[in-house]
Amino acid sequence: MNIVVIDDEKIIANAFFKLISTNFKDESVNVFYKPNDVLKFASSNRIDILVCDIDMPLLNGIELSKQLKNSFKSMRTLFLTGMDTFDYIYNATKVKDSRYVLKIEDDETIINNIKEMIQELNEMSNVILREATILKICEETGFEPSFIKSQLKEVEEIKPVFEKV
Repeated sequence: MNIVVIDDEKIIANAFFKLISTNFKDESVNVFYKPNDVLKFASSNRIDILVCDIDMPLLNGIELSKQLKNSFKSMRTLFLTGMDTFDYIYNATKVKDSRYVLKIEDDETIINNIKEMIQELNEMSNVILREATILKICEETGFEPSFIKSQLKEVEEIKPVFEKV
């Protein structure tokens, strides 16, 4: 997974970068201080999770996330902000696949949100892989997708019986 951290306040961005990279050692974590640098990065790199301040000059985090979602439909966004006003919360939660956390919340809250996002993305990948496998089997055998899915469902239903043996 590619995780991008962005905050125009370098001290805060670096603190979140350290927290995330320490707790998610198997993930690629990048830190930025300007939205345009994230857009440049995104032109040649996939972004799976955006950890983003909302209140930034030139391009706020909500608009940045919306622009990135055009290229990365499954991207998740964790908005981190010091603002707890209704407008911020309302606008942040209108962005698809996003969450809102105050910067003053404990590390565990931020880590758990990212863990959940990674799990969501992994589950989505598994579904896509399963569907691609079904289509490939259909192409190779000439069977209809509904037939293959029904056969796989039967296998999944009896699988627990064999796991107990």
